Amino acid sequence: VATVPLLWIIPLSLYLVSFIVAFDHPRWYSRTFHCVATVLVLLLVANYEDSLDHLSTALNFLGGYSGDEAFKLWRSMPLYCIVAFAGLFLVCLVCHCELAALKPPPRHLTAFFLTMSAGGALGGIFCNLVAPYIFVTFFELPLAILAAVAVAFVFLLMAARQWRWPGAMPVVAVAGAAALLLVAYGQIGLPQGNDPQADRIVLHRARNFYGLVSVEHRSRNEPEYTNFAFRSGHIIHGRQYADPARRNDTNIAYWGPGTGSRKAMEHVAKRPGCRIGIVGLGIGTLAGFAKPDDYVRMYEINPEVVAIAKQYFHFLADCPAKQDIVLGDARLQLERELRDTGSHQFDVLCLDAFSGDAVPTHLLTDEAFALYKQHLADDGIIVVNITNTYLDLYPVVKKLAEKHGLKHTRVFSPGSGGLTYRTYFVLLTNDESFLLATPETIAELPESFRKQRDVPLWTDRYHNLFQVLQ
Repeated sequence: VATVPLLWIIPLSLYLVSFIVAFDHPRWYSRTFHCVATVLVLLLVANYEDSLDHLSTALNFLGGYSGDEAFKLWRSMPLYCIVAFAGLFLVCLVCHCELAALKPPPRHLTAFFLTMSAGGALGGIFCNLVAPYIFVTFFELPLAILAAVAVAFVFLLMAARQWRWPGAMPVVAVAGAAALLLVAYGQIGLPQGNDPQADRIVLHRARNFYGLVSVEHRSRNEPEYTNFAFRSGHIIHGRQYADPARRNDTNIAYWGPGTGSRKAMEHVAKRPGCRIGIVGLGIGTLAGFAKPDDYVRMYEINPEVVAIAKQYFHFLADCPAKQDIVLGDARLQLERELRDTGSHQFDVLCLDAFSGDAVPTHLLTDEAFALYKQHLADDGIIVVNITNTYLDLYPVVKKLAEKHGLKHTRVFSPGSGGLTYRTYFVLLTNDESFLLATPETIAELPESFRKQRDVPLWTDRYHNLFQVLQ
């Protein structure tokens, strides 16, 4: 989920509206209708991907579309938002209406509402303080969906007692068990044992404030491609060959032959004592480009990423250059360092923090690039990895380059198969020799990224992800 300012107002509003409806008058709530609706919507939420496939196929048939049109973001995103928000509202409505039905006489209302508030506080403490320490995934979400379905069926059983149909209770009980199994299948899947011959196994998984990270041993049955992969959420942020003889091979993932990052690193490698700045550590692949007389300074906000890069990968350990890892928000650290020790005079500054779904927009603002430029050598290069599935960040970077008097070139690489990825880089510099040697390479850029967009300059006070959404 991208960091969209004020997006939290929507679920909060639905939560509060459900309170208003619940405590206004009992006529707004039908136990049977709302519990059945809750179960149906949660079944759709739990099995959303399969449901979306079927719905998209139907839309294609009715609209005459074909191919990958079914998965256009403009169609799937609103559908998901409607389904998810409807599920949230119905769950809140059922719970709050059932609470309202338990409301005691006035002399006990203080204790009643105090108990409700305490329950909300306990829920918040569990989700924010307890869950991150007892789960290594976001397992509380499927558990919450399962619990909501179970609660809805408990109330349905209570309603069935008053139905005139004598077989209502057994039918509701069987339907409830089936619904719980379907939700469990959609959210958790079937139980799987540890297969020693599996082509992919998880070596490490952890969760903290910054999200879920994991390390996988992949392609274990294909000796040519066997590798270790680092994932943040569901995005792979780095790979390394498992073969010790190939572990220093940087022609992998986002750094393959002909990629923008590789061209920049190979250009500055010709300079003696090159100074390299990296925002977004990953597994430390860029450190593999450094020479013994170079200096590499890496910024990473997530301490778990640093631990993974050191424990499961070897680019940092095998780097011959002097290196420092700075833990914390890169922009704040760069501001502090500029104030305390002056400019780092980086020959290349790689911004590699935008390939995931949650883009740190504060690293792509006017103020941020003013800071980067102060830390850049006169002929230095700012490398911006704008590879992204859903966002076209080129118009944003182009506007920033114009504002700060930097020329730029773009390099798109479709990937060469195997373990190299499709990549899209913008390279900003006033080094004419580099610009002449690195003409714009976008012949194979997907059509969806060729749209001419004129976006306002992003600043700390203004940015708009919807303007660059594919």
